Amino acid sequence: MCIRDRAYIHPPSGNFVFKYSAGQAIAMFPWFWIGHLYAKISENYLADGFSYPYQISIGIGMLLWGLLGLFFLRKILKVYYDEWTTVLALFLLITGSNLLNYIAIDQAMTHSTLFTIYTLIIWNTIRFYQSVNTKRIIWLGLLCGWAALIRPTDLIAVLIPLLWGINSYEDIKARLQLLKVHLPKLIVFMVCVALVGLIQPVYWKWATGEWIIYSYQDQGFSWLHPHVKNFTFSYKSGWLRYSPLLILSFIGIFPFIRQNKNILPVLVLSLIHISEPTRPY
Repeated sequence: MCIRDRAYIHPPSGNFVFKYSAGQAIAMFPWFWIGHLYAKISENYLADGFSYPYQISIGIGMLLWGLLGLFFLRKILKVYYDEWTTVLALFLLITGSNLLNYIAIDQAMTHSTLFTIYTLIIWNTIRFYQSVNTKRIIWLGLLCGWAALIRPTDLIAVLIPLLWGINSYEDIKARLQLLKVHLPKLIVFMVCVALVGLIQPVYWKWATGEWIIYSYQDQGFSWLHPHVKNFTFSYKSGWLRYSPLLILSFIGIFPFIRQNKNILPVLVLSLIHISEPTRPY
């Protein structure tokens, strides 16, 4: 993709501004520098950020990152299911969705990065409610902030720890009481989310002299105009059209919430993600 698709010239400063937020760059940062150091000491490759050492290093690094997500997904599934059910679920996910492509081929895309971050958020949420402690809340804040820094609409990830385990009105009252008792931990959570999010305006300030920039320019979205039909069944990139096996995930929601009592987070997050505004088709 050419640079004009990923960046634009900020008129007041005359500087190029990267279109997308910084979260994915942070995920690739250590692997980029491994490739950069190799290119610097090699006589066969340019240390320009694009040559083969960068490509292979980022590819391997993000492959490992995707495998980390599968590792934690297995740990999550084992909380609720036996070994064979877990193995079958992982097999169907890998063979019946585009996850394999994003882990093994298009690793530089944000999809597998967010997949792994979400598994880490869910795992730390489970452990947090098993034993309420500050370490877990710090991890949750940093991970939720990172998800939003990769894709701003994924700020909805904060709903996972906030809603986890809620199944009734009585549970909502109990959760509000828990938040009141552990208000300092809630503040720590919000501070961690904000600190990660602060990375983006700091970049904008450095690049343009302004704290807030709308880098998408003529592209936008509206929560009031989701592309549900196109997102699910469009011939261009319909999710269920090209990954029909994932219909099983819809079928599995109902026995899961009946048996494992996570009605509110599962339903709310599923509905938000399905109705999330996307680019026009």
